[in-house]
Amino acid sequence: MPLRTITSLKSFRLTVIAMVSLVLAIASYAAYWYAWYRISALPPKIVDLRKPPYHGTRYLTFCAGLAGNPHGFPGHAYVVWSKTNKEDPLQADSIGFIPKKYNDQFISPLVTVPGMLHYHAALYNQRNLESLTVIVDPETFDKTIAERNKWEDTDFHALTRDCLSFTTHIARTAGLKVPTNRCMYPQDQIRALKSLN
Repeated sequence: MPLRTITSLKSFRLTVIAMVSLVLAIASYAAYWYAWYRISALPPKIVDLRKPPYHGTRYLTFCAGLAGNPHGFPGHAYVVWSKTNKEDPLQADSIGFIPKKYNDQFISPLVTVPGMLHYHAALYNQRNLESLTVIVDPETFDKTIAERNKWEDTDFHALTRDCLSFTTHIARTAGLKVPTNRCMYPQDQIRALKSLN
C-alpha cells in the first residue's frame, strides 16, 4: 500500500476517534448537567440585613431556577423586589437580565449583544428553584432599584455581563457577601450566596 494511502487512513482514523470522543464528552456532560440540576433545591434561606432602629421593612429575593425551555439549560438567575413578605413572587417585580433577542443567547458567549431587563422573570423560571430572601430597610431597597434600572438597555455578554452579573451586583448593593467565582450556573450562584450569608 502506498505511503500516501497509509497516511490518509491514519488521519481519517484519528479524525473519527476525535469526533467520537467529542460526541461522547458532550453527551456525558449533558447527562451530568441534566441529573445534577434536577436534584432537589436546598431549603429557602432568609437573612436580615437591617440595622436597628428599624424604619420599615422590604424584601429582596435572589432566585435561580431551570430556564424556561424544555431542557432547562442553562438556568436563569433573577431578583424579586417585594414590599411585604406575603407578596406572590409571580405578581411581584421579578427581574433578570437577558439578551434583547432570543437567538442572541447562542452567540453571547462569543460576542457582546444588546441586553435588557426581563420583567416577570419568575413566570418562566420556577423549576427546581433556589432562593435567598434578604430583609432590608427601605433605603437599601430603593438603592437596589436605582442600580437595577441602570441595567436597562445595556450590553449583554455571557460570562461577563449576564444574569449572574446582574444578581451579583444587586446582592453586593444590598450588602451581601458575594461569590468571587464567575464560572458557575445560576443555581450554583444562589447556593453560594446562601452559604456566604
